[in-house]
Amino acid sequence: MKRFVRILFAAVNLLAALLFLAGYLAYHVPFGAFWWFELAAVFLPYMALALAGMAVLLALTGPRRMLLLNAALLALFLLRANPLARPGAAPDALDAPGDTLTLLTLNAPAVWPAAPPDRPERMARLVEAIRPDVIGLQEASLAWYDQQPFVRSDPYVSILLDSLGYSSMRPENAAWTQQPVLSKPQVEQVTRVPLHTGGRRPSHAIRARIRWQGRDFIVYNAHLRTFGERKPWEDIRPSTFGAGNVMRYLRQYRAAYRIRARETERITALLDEETLPVILFGDMNSAPNNRVYRTLSSRMRDAFAEAGEGWGMTYHARLPAVRIDYVFVSEEWEVVSARVPKVRVSDHLPLVVSLRLPRD
Repeated sequence: MKRFVRILFAAVNLLAALLFLAGYLAYHVPFGAFWWFELAAVFLPYMALALAGMAVLLALTGPRRMLLLNAALLALFLLRANPLARPGAAPDALDAPGDTLTLLTLNAPAVWPAAPPDRPERMARLVEAIRPDVIGLQEASLAWYDQQPFVRSDPYVSILLDSLGYSSMRPENAAWTQQPVLSKPQVEQVTRVPLHTGGRRPSHAIRARIRWQGRDFIVYNAHLRTFGERKPWEDIRPSTFGAGNVMRYLRQYRAAYRIRARETERITALLDEETLPVILFGDMNSAPNNRVYRTLSSRMRDAFAEAGEGWGMTYHARLPAVRIDYVFVSEEWEVVSARVPKVRVSDHLPLVVSLRLPRD
């Protein structure tokens, strides 16, 4: 019996190691037949914890070769995560508040079944407490009309425009957006940039040129392709685990990863054309071990990775388990601080980042 338990434990450990390796390789393997590596990559930190726990048991009772395998995989994870490299917020983060640009990015869907009745007031309290200069919202529709009211949106967005002094310019080539950029500094130009034009759900990003302290910079607000409105963890019923449903969800996820890869290619092409300081923020629907993150972070710097406080998990707001909302900045910016306030005005948590733009 004891031998059977050891064999079973070794088999479970080997399966966990293989899933970990698949998630780890998602960073490096081009998208294609191995798209499912991306799914494993989302849970890589938790698989690392599982392997660490198994390593403790293996050190006490298990075969040494399996222990060495776990140790090697954990070493790879720590080498990539490098938890000691992040210094946290700069000591002088609040010394010169007038010299810092504060950003708030939040996926706040207009259609949110769990939205509390006082959602506009919660949004106002959040913004009043943080006082961001620029706000990027995702899945929050904002539309412009030729007759009054000229600007129309949901109450939790309108309160920012009507009561808190933010403005949002109409894109030159569109009359609406689901990725509005709201700003206190002067917005000089806004365009809606297509990211994916095929299928029934085209996607776009908002590009805004903003003047702050006598200098211009560019902001991109993006929401990369989600997996769809129906989520497996929200669809728990006897038929959910049937072969037909499992295959449907796998096809849904595969299509989402393919579209997200094309959206990322489009964004990186746009970033490569910019000559001014650039900020990219929004919901990328990808964890730090996914290939989307690697592609974006190879061109820009992840503000939270440089100066974040805590773990930075932004989804789901009830039990934050993954980091999928980001602020990426070009080399001109100095990252002062980054944090995720535990405020529930959406199914995501907000990300707040403060930056400086040093003079030459």
